[in-house]
Amino acid sequence: LDSFDLVIFHNFKYAPFIEKEFLENIKKYVEGGGAFVMIGGELSFQGGDYEATPIDDILPVRIQKAFTPMFQDEFKPHIQKQFVHHPILKLEKDEELSAGAWASLPNLHALNVGLKPVKDAQVLIDYEKPNSGAFPILAVRRVGEGRTLALATDSSWNWNFLRVGEGGSGRYYQAFWNNVIEWMTDEPGGELIKIETDKERYKEQEKA
Repeated sequence: LDSFDLVIFHNFKYAPFIEKEFLENIKKYVEGGGAFVMIGGELSFQGGDYEATPIDDILPVRIQKAFTPMFQDEFKPHIQKQFVHHPILKLEKDEELSAGAWASLPNLHALNVGLKPVKDAQVLIDYEKPNSGAFPILAVRRVGEGRTLALATDSSWNWNFLRVGEGGSGRYYQAFWNNVIEWMTDEPGGELIKIETDKERYKEQEKA
């Protein structure tokens, strides 16, 4: 595992392919500086039997014991205001343009709802279902030297195919996943603070 920058489980049930005791290796990999992403679907989170496993220990969400069927209706994700500057959410450099980009994206569908954020996690995007409270959609967490991310839906492709089908561009979908990979692997593009200069070189004593 140490030869990988990022491990992704996408709508994946481990049992037919991986012995349960080997999930501990993924936990150690993350704690030592690795990155792990779980993307939703019927075979993820509760549907993948990850409750009370080493994967459950490192995720930014806790998997509830009582099984909850996926929420299948269409829904509009809500970005948490305190995290609008998070590198994963910056679809455009300008804050207003980035907010407009998120507002322009098609709705999602199918949401894994049997999840609760852990205390040290950051829930970047959620969905407030009437009379049911808020459900985390996109949450991140630092675990030891590494990072984990949970995306509780397998319909982010709507931001590409539906957007293009409506006559738009899929570049925001690409930007989103590029941001995810950069932040998860601790690339310079995923840093919270960036410093840019007006030119590459300066003379001695010249003001920058």
